[in-house]
This record gives sequence, C-alpha cells and structure tokens, in this order.
Amino acid sequence: MWIVKLDPKVERIIEWRESFTSLPDDYFFDVIHMYLGEIKTPYNKPKLIEELSVILRKKENKETLVAYLDEVDIKILTAVRFIPEVDVTKLEKFFVPAMSQGDLYEEIASLEERLIIYNRENKTTGKKSIALNPHLEEELEKVLELGNLIAEEEKPESEVLPGGMTLTPQIIAVFISYVLSHPDFCKANGDLKKKTDSDLKEICGIESTEIFARLFIGMRNLVLLRELDDGKGWEPDWKRLEAFCELPFKSQAVYLCAAGAGVFSRRALVSNASFFASTIDFARGKYFTKEKLFAVAFLIKEKSGDEDFSTRRFSRILSGSGSREDENLGSAMIESMIDSAIAFGLMSVRGSTSDGSQLVYTESDGYQENTAMDRKVLSVDTGYTVTILPGLTTGEFIPLVKFLDVVRCDVTSNFEINRQSAIRGFDLGYTKESMEEILSRYSSFPLPQNLKVSLDEWALSYGSASLYKGYVLKLSEDNAYRAENNPLFSAHIREILAPGVYLLDFISDAEAQDAIKKTGIDVNGRIRSVHKEDEVMGLPPAKGTSVSLDDGGIGRFIIDSKVRVGILDRFKSILDGMETTSDQKDGLLDRIARRIIIEEDQLRPESVRFELMEAFGMNFTGKVHVLESAIQKNSLVELELTGHDEIILGIPKGIVKNTEIPVVFLSVEDKDTNEITDIEIEIAKISRVRKIRNALSLRRQK
Repeated sequence: MWIVKLDPKVERIIEWRESFTSLPDDYFFDVIHMYLGEIKTPYNKPKLIEELSVILRKKENKETLVAYLDEVDIKILTAVRFIPEVDVTKLEKFFVPAMSQGDLYEEIASLEERLIIYNRENKTTGKKSIALNPHLEEELEKVLELGNLIAEEEKPESEVLPGGMTLTPQIIAVFISYVLSHPDFCKANGDLKKKTDSDLKEICGIESTEIFARLFIGMRNLVLLRELDDGKGWEPDWKRLEAFCELPFKSQAVYLCAAGAGVFSRRALVSNASFFASTIDFARGKYFTKEKLFAVAFLIKEKSGDEDFSTRRFSRILSGSGSREDENLGSAMIESMIDSAIAFGLMSVRGSTSDGSQLVYTESDGYQENTAMDRKVLSVDTGYTVTILPGLTTGEFIPLVKFLDVVRCDVTSNFEINRQSAIRGFDLGYTKESMEEILSRYSSFPLPQNLKVSLDEWALSYGSASLYKGYVLKLSEDNAYRAENNPLFSAHIREILAPGVYLLDFISDAEAQDAIKKTGIDVNGRIRSVHKEDEVMGLPPAKGTSVSLDDGGIGRFIIDSKVRVGILDRFKSILDGMETTSDQKDGLLDRIARRIIIEEDQLRPESVRFELMEAFGMNFTGKVHVLESAIQKNSLVELELTGHDEIILGIPKGIVKNTEIPVVFLSVEDKDTNEITDIEIEIAKISRVRKIRNALSLRRQK
C-alpha cells in the first residue's frame, strides 16, 4: 500500500477548500455572488470553490489583493501570522482599546470577504483559529514582517535621563520602615492615606508617590505584607519577605511588577514574571513606545504558551458561547506590568518619537546587582541618626529597618534609632547586643557611647514588665533539665520566663501533648496564641523564557497608497462607462470601496444586492431597517445619540415601534466591569446607527 505524502502547501489549500465548503450557506453564496456573479442551478460547491481558486491563482489578482492592504490590514495580518493559534479573542486582547471593538470586527470581516484570511480547525484539538489564505502565502510573507508590530523607534537625538525615583533596595527599606511605624498607612480600599502621601513626599523629596502605591500593591499581592489580626493595619510577613529578598534585585522588581497586576497562583505568578523578564531583556538597547512594549510583551507571552487571557463578553455572546473564563487580566495585566516597570525605573524614558507624539522607553541600566565587597556604608552620629550610603542589598537592609525609623531618603538614606523603634526591635526578637552587632557590621567607626547607654536603658525598661499570651508550662528542676535537653521539645520554647517556666509555641492541644509526652513528662499542655509562621517556599529568579522574538534586523513594510488608489480609480472609471441603475452603481461602488473588486469581470450589475448598513438623523425608517437587520443576524451596531459624544456599541435585541416613543433594547458591555447589561434607547434620539459586519471568525468560534 502506497502512502502519498502531500506538499504542506497543498495540504493547507485542501484545508482552505474544506473550510470554505463548510461555510454557512448565506455567507458562502454572498461571497460567490461577489466574485463569480449569479449561480446557475443545479450548483456544485466544490466546482464553485475551484472557480474561486482560479481567480486567486492569477498573479495579477494576488498583486491587487496585496496592493489593497492598508496600515490596519497589515497590522492585523501580521498579528495573525505571528500569534500562535490566533483567534478573535487574542486579536481583541492585542488591539483593543487602541482600536475599538466595532472597528476590529469590521476589519476582520473585511479581510474575510476579501479572501485573505479564513477560519481553520485543528483536527487534533478541534480548536478554531484564524489563518492566512494559502493561495496568498508567498505574497503575504513578503510584507508581513514582525517589525509591522514591534519595530523599534529611532534613537532619540538627545537622551532624557529617567526622572523621579527608581525602585532600589533603599526604597523598599524606606517603605518597610514607614509601614512598621505607621501600620495604618492606607485606606480600606488600598489607596495611600493623605498623611502617608504627604509623609513620603517629604521624606523622599518627590512630587508623586506612585512608586510607593505600586510597591504596596505588589507586596500585598505577594503576601510580603499581611493585614493585622484586628484589620486596622499591615505588617511584614518576615519569613516571606526574607525569602523574597534572597532573589536578585532585578527579579524582585519584576515580581513586584507582575504581582501589581493582580493576585495569581504561584505557577501563574512565576510564568508572568518569566515572560515579563523576557520583555525587559528584549528592550535592552532598543527604543519602544508603550504601545510597542505592549506588543512585545503580548507576543512573548503567546509564544511561551500561556493560556490565561480572559474572553471579552461580546465575543462570547456573538459566538453563542456562554462560558466565562476566569480572572486573569489579559491585556490589562500587561499594561499594568508595563506601567509598574516605568514607575519602578525598570524601563526609563529616553526621549520621544520623531513627531513628538509619544514617549520612547528602553530598559534601564540602573538594575545592576550590588557586587561591592566593602559593606562599610553606615555611620551613626551622637544624635542617633543612622546614615546609610547606597550599596546594601534588600536582604541586608531588612534586619536594620526592624529597629530603625526612616527620616530622609535621597542619594543616601537617613534613619534614626529611638526608644519606640528599639522596643519594636525587641518585640521582633532582637537584643541590645544584636542591634549593636548589626550596626557595627556595616559601620566604619565605633558606635557612639551614648547610643549604647540608651540601648541599655531601653532594654532594661523593656524587660521590666512583659505581657505574655499563650501556652505556659511549669516544670520541676529535674523535668526542666530533661525538657531543655530534648530537641523535640526545646524547639518549641519561645521564652524562658523563669527557671522551669516556659512560653511555648504550640498551635493545638494535640501538638502540645504529643511534644511533651516525647520528653517523658506526663502533663497536659495549653494552647498559646503566639503566631507561628508557616513554612515559606521561595520564588525562583525571574529569568527570561527560552522563547524569544526574532530581533535580527526586524523590518517594517512600507505601504505605497498610490498603487491602491490607482487600482480603485481604474475600477471606478470602468464602472462610470457601464449602464447601471442607481442602486446597482451604489452597490458596486461600495464593493470597490471595500476592496472586493480585484478584476473587471466582478463588475456585474445583476450581482448586486443592496443592503443598508448605516442610517442618520431623521431617517426613522432607515434606522429601524438597520436595527432590524442587526437583530436578525445577531450583529453589533454602533450608535451615536444627539447631544452625546460617546459612541455606544451593543447588540440590539428588540424594537418596539407601535408606541408613542419607539425604542430599541440594546445589550451593552460595561467598560469597567465587562458586565453585559440591557438598556433602552429612544430611536428618535439616535443621530447615527451603523451595523457592524459579522466577522465569520466570531460566528464560528467555540
């Protein structure tokens, strides 16, 4: 038995034919009428498709189809070429809101009826996606270059150094110190309080506290900060924070950007940080607008195989799908991460585009890890002011801020040690000796004697009266000796209150009884309420993924609109010389404008079936006709209302005409919540209504 292996392109052409055969009859015959004219019955679909293929195989027709492409076409088709398994949902995430939903759907429908894209089905998974017509592959590959989406901007003539404050270990330390002394620093909704905003501006000498607002959100979502038990403030989760600080600092910044976009599972968080690290790496030595940065991030994320983009609801309604994908934020997530990267200084401003319309960004070179061996960067004066020069890592700052209050932050940072901050340090397990040791570790000079005296006084005051809550166990001298020398028990001793009297860290009666029995002592224990930290699994470094974009000489196709205009004018001239009715001429002019006419034989007056797509003002009958047509085909419409600038996009569900005030019922999407709600609009108040052509990609997606 011989197995014939077909050429891959032949296989794709067969796939295109099969897809075209399976089109809904109404759409199939609309396309056939536009390209082949009236159909004689009986008809044969495969034969009609072959006749259509003959048109597409002609060299001059291929050249015309490519010459018709405008800038928007090029961008959408480039996205179709380079985004894996692309469908309408992914195109929405990529182009909306830079392009309106209605315009995007119209563009997709236009490319479909111009036979440039089609819907194919993966025979293995059954998943549908958008693909380029295989008849046009060679011609399209010449123009669909990745640079159409992500071509970098020219290097600005005069570079602009990044303004404002950059995220550094010092800034994180300043924020943690402030949180420790002001645990109620934010409102219930997570926004910084006015006092916090004012304090941080004064401490850092800055005009905006956006960097701290984003830092808080990222730390909160990473659970580096947790809410106090009484709900009246926040405190560090020290184990998580210390594990986080073991990461390279650039990884810390990338994770804070990723977490600032939402709360994710550990797997999703690591994945998001990985693709965003690749985005930052890709921007090294290049210059991008925010729009181009978004495109880079989106493409890298898609190529890494992540599937966490949510579906916009209009797509689901039009496609007949009732499923609701979950809370991962898609394009909004990427935009938030880019904004955080800019606020943190991972990406810095380097000027503007040549026309001055947009800022240009590149990867900042200020995120090098601290590698200096000399850590003598600290000095303490007699007024208990602690001055710290740049050079410490975040992990080295953490032990210091546990007992230091921030005073000022500039190139250097100024903290102070006072009675209250020292008591905070004692509460966190420090002794006066450990505080002195940490300060001396980074200081080139001996600590002031008066500071040591004050630490002695504060330690004595702290130890003069202590309030405990929890399990307390009292043992005889013999039992105490056995217990303290039994590692299974001694590991649970939080404090020796007196000889043979122990404060223990058990979290349940069962745990207490089990640990005490292992010492051979027959006694019941009581639960204590001292918080016991869970084990923390650290995050891996945020390294760029192995997936990368081909940045070797990324080019961009330059469109010559004169060729397109010349072809359109030629067809209009031919039409002017033909005998047609007014409706036939308008219909053919509409097809020319939609760039469906690619050869003279298509200018057949008898093939025109006029459809009103738009109506204005006082044309009540026209507006009703457009709305009823949209209802019949479950199409979107764009509405403009008299006295309102906003364009309303929705799906009309019904019309009531036989009343004093005729109305249309419209399903619209809330821009903030993405919820679909039904509204009622008086038809008389509609100044313009336009029906959006139903993209086949929407009608057929699952």
